Amino acid sequence: MTQIDGPGESPAADVERRLAALRRLSGALAALTAEAESPGGTVRAVCAYGRGVTDLVIAPTAPELEGDRLPAVVQRTIAAATDEVHRRATGLLRDLRAEAREISAILTAAATPADPADAAALAKLREVWAAYQSTVDATVDVFEATSLERSP
Repeated sequence: MTQIDGPGESPAADVERRLAALRRLSGALAALTAEAESPGGTVRAVCAYGRGVTDLVIAPTAPELEGDRLPAVVQRTIAAATDEVHRRATGLLRDLRAEAREISAILTAAATPADPADAAALAKLREVWAAYQSTVDATVDVFEATSLERSP
């Protein structure tokens, strides 16, 4: 069973505080980007969560400095930025899952209201939250299981 963090905090206030944390985590996930630069600084890539490469800068001197290696340098740089977005997203999703599980525990522990309409509303909320929790769990499982293997 979960523990209410604030002194004297009601379950509703605890849920509201945790929902605010979920909104912040979701916002951070939506805004998540990572940048990588090639060792020689000739290529820079920015990748965004859910959007892929959002910026790719190849220095004007890159073809001369990198020669035939340039396509591989571009590929490795994009891969590094993609891997970093994946790593950060996995961390944020784990945090989101933890908060969602806390809300699930609070909803499960909540006493059923005497009023039939309120009791039905709580039952529906528990049902909807369980579906959300299942989606979050599955998403985190996929991210944790996904290996971004790169060819040499």
